[in-house]
Amino acid sequence: MPQTRIQNWVELLEMHAQTRPDALSFAYLQDGLAVSSERNFGQLYLRAKAIAAELQARNLAGERALLLFPNDLNYIEAFLGCLLAGVVAVPVYPPQMSRQVGRMMSILQDSGARVMLASRMVLSMI
Repeated sequence: MPQTRIQNWVELLEMHAQTRPDALSFAYLQDGLAVSSERNFGQLYLRAKAIAAELQARNLAGERALLLFPNDLNYIEAFLGCLLAGVVAVPVYPPQMSRQVGRMMSILQDSGARVMLASRMVLSMI
């Protein structure tokens, strides 16, 4: 039986979502020890596909998207959603203080990002 050669992250995610959807893909350790959230491959793929569908509906393939997420599973979902949609992800750690908003705005301008993906918490801060 010939093996399929995986060419990229999207193909790898799709393969795992099809062959082992209930297997753990990522776990987030809140304090470095205790799991606070986790995703299996099926969940991760469905969430990434939903994000990709929204990006595609807005005709953003080939464009850049600013990803404003703390270190959590939402970032991974958004990043993979960009890959699935053919959107270039521009990861930026969310600003913690108002003076850091200027840095984020500079990155937004320099990157030419047409859209920002962020959690509600981050959006409320900026």
